[in-house]
Amino acid sequence: MNKAREFVLRDLENLQRTAKQPIVGADYDSSAYGDGERLMIAFVLGHRGELGEEDAKANGKFWREITTRHPKAVFVPTLPAMTTTRAKLI
Repeated sequence: MNKAREFVLRDLENLQRTAKQPIVGADYDSSAYGDGERLMIAFVLGHRGELGEEDAKANGKFWREITTRHPKAVFVPTLPAMTTTRAKLI
């Protein structure tokens, strides 16, 4: 496992531990949360080693699906293991 992947996994584990919630994938059935009222979702936009054009398209598709599925939820976009400043990502 390369160093970048280790950073990503460590950050995801810390995020999961801090939120006290499991990290789930795009195939997770979240219908039990209804419209998302009183729900906070930490959305992983991507991470080191997974920020290419295809990754961005897939993550964008999932973002549109999840925000449509839970329109009243609060979303917290995250970029695990990123050491680049925000300005460089824009």
